Formats: sequence, C-alpha cells, structure tokens
Amino acid sequence: MKKVNFVLFHSFERNWFVKSKEELKKLNTHIIKLITEFKNNSLFQNYDFEFKFLSIINNYKLNHENNILLKTYKVNIFKKLIPLEFSFSLLKEITKISKKVQNIWHLNTYYYLMFDFVVPLLKFKKQKIIAHHRGGGFTWKSSPYTFFQYYLILPFLLRLVDKIIVQNTYERDRLINFYKLNKNKIYWIPNGVDTDFFKPLTQIKKNEFRNKLNIRKEDFVILWVGRIEKSKGANILPLLVSELTKNKINFKLVIVGDGPERNKLIFTFENFNNIHFSNGQVSKKELKNYFGIADLFIHTNTNKNYEGSPNVILEAQASSLAAIGFDIPGVQDSIVNGKTGYIIRNKNYFDFIKKLIYLYNEKNVLKSMKENSRTHILKNFNIRKLVKKYYDIYEEVYEK
Repeated sequence: MKKVNFVLFHSFERNWFVKSKEELKKLNTHIIKLITEFKNNSLFQNYDFEFKFLSIINNYKLNHENNILLKTYKVNIFKKLIPLEFSFSLLKEITKISKKVQNIWHLNTYYYLMFDFVVPLLKFKKQKIIAHHRGGGFTWKSSPYTFFQYYLILPFLLRLVDKIIVQNTYERDRLINFYKLNKNKIYWIPNGVDTDFFKPLTQIKKNEFRNKLNIRKEDFVILWVGRIEKSKGANILPLLVSELTKNKINFKLVIVGDGPERNKLIFTFENFNNIHFSNGQVSKKELKNYFGIADLFIHTNTNKNYEGSPNVILEAQASSLAAIGFDIPGVQDSIVNGKTGYIIRNKNYFDFIKKLIYLYNEKNVLKSMKENSRTHILKNFNIRKLVKKYYDIYEEVYEK
C-alpha cells in the first residue's frame, strides 16, 4: 500500500471555523473533498491517505465522516500569529514514520514556518515530497518573516521537493520566471468541482427557494458568497448597491457567508429591503440552492495575495451562472472573459458595475453566458477529471 500524507501547516481552529473535536469530523475543506475523490476512484485502490494539520486545541486522531483519517498536532509556540505556527509533535511524528517506510508527503504550503523545518527533515529522511503551493505574493502583514521567506527561504526549499503543484497559472509563471525553478517539476492543477452536485436546480426547486427568501419573479438576483471581510472584497458591496440603485436596477443582492465585517455590513444595509443575508455560513446543500436561484454571480476580491483557485466561482459556473470578477490570480483561470462572464481590470469598480448593468439589460447575452459556464466547468474543472492528474504525479514520484 502506497501512503500519502497530506499536511497543512496552519491551524483550522480560528474563531470562525472549528471549535471542537466533533466539528473536525465534519470538515468540508478542499483537501477533504480531494481525498474523498481519491478514495472513491479505482485508480487509487493501492493508496492510503491521511490528513495532518496543526491544531490550537490538542493532538487528535479521529476518523472524518468521509472515512478519512485525521491527525491534528498541537501548536506549541506562536499560536496566535500567522504564519508563525510551530508544532514539535508533528516533527516527532515525521521522524517516527520516516524510519519505517518511504511515504509521499503532500505539503499544502504558503509561507509557513513549519514548512521551513519539515522539508529539510523529509529530504534528509529520503521521503518523497510534493509541495502544493497555494499562491500569493509578498505581504508586509507578517514581516520581517515573509521578507526572508519570500525572497530567500522558499526559492531554496522548492528546489528540494520532487514536484510542485500550483493552483493558478499566475503562480506557475512566477515560480518559473522569478524563482527560476525547473518548469518540468511544476504542475498547474486548479481546484475541481463536483459537477454532479453543483448543477442547475429544477424550476420547481428554484421557485420554492425563491419564495422562501421572498424573492419575486421579476427580481434580478445577484449572488455574493464568501468570508465577509475586507480582504475578500466585501467592502465593495455598498458602492455596488449605491450605483445599482442610482441606475434604477430592479435587483436583489444575496450575501452568503460569515466573517468579521458581517454585522457592519448588515448595519450599512439596514434601510434596504432588497438585500438578503444568509444565517452565517451555510451547508453545502444550502449553497447549492443559493446558486440555483441567482441570475448572476459576482466575485469582488481585488487582493491578488488571497486567492489560489476560488471554489465559489467554479461552483457558481457549474450551477450555470455567469460570473464577474476582477483580474487577479485564480479568477483569470476560472472565468472565460466575454464567454462565461467578465474579467474586469483590477479595482476598476465602475467598469465592474457597468458590465453588471449590461447583463441585466441584455438577457440573451446573459442566457448564453450561463449556458457556456456549465460547459466550461464540465470540460476543464470537473474534479473527477482532475483526479487523474494527481494520480500521474504520485506514480511518477514513486517511480523516481
């Protein structure tokens, strides 16, 4: 049996995410989705998977509801800061495992202190290493650490690993051109979508959910999904609402998610009767319903350091929604400009709004884009097709 250890180098247990052992069993992250697809695919019948990540609550070993073994490793120091989180128990576990057998270590990384220690240790132990580099650029937020990590440490460490997987083409090109890494060891694999689940609703279900939200048949429903904070573009929504109102657009803005700016945004829109907020984070089934009742999906993030391959854009298009987003990494790969929606020059808010109004008025263009969207996702982002790319990489790494 070939063993693959997925490792995530930061804690899940922020106040907004996981607070207990029971919640760990119900995690619904991209990695969980990916491993679930692996376990259900006959290609991986000789593979065993384990998901390891840092924890601020304790060391745990438990089975996820999707039958995936989860192991958490308590953060010993720097547990309040990102990315300076460190776990001695994880290093101890790696040393112990490496004595017995050669594994693949699939390291989901960004700019994390633990990555700096784990890669040299695995290399010394003659383990196989895949770095799943999630993108993003230099930021002053965590300086001076990120200065050394971005310019000195990471270029060296990425030369030690066997393969590198990136989530968007911007990051692939940056690693090749800026870090001068061998392009033959870098693979672009975007996030994938379960297209059997995320698909258009039947008209009956669509009408039922719209009625539940008091949405009229004539309302033009604009959907925004994400963590409600400035770094995800939530601060742009008041401007958007103001301009649409000025232009007398008959719209309903549906905001789905939770986050530190949620209450502030609710207060901002308290005098508007055409704004709907979900009750915080929603289940996968509820999210599918929200996609199903919308006319258009908008992605307002303008920060290129905070996106790898946005799931919500892919899921929206799989549900047959046209999408508008800014020209940042990940979004550039997800939307086909002029065919499945529009990619707007970054921070050009009024052009963003102009395109939104255009699609409101041009129903035939919107209809065509919605049809193109699902076709685009089925062809390029179906998670079951992307799984084969991971299999090929694992097999190549094992044969080296």
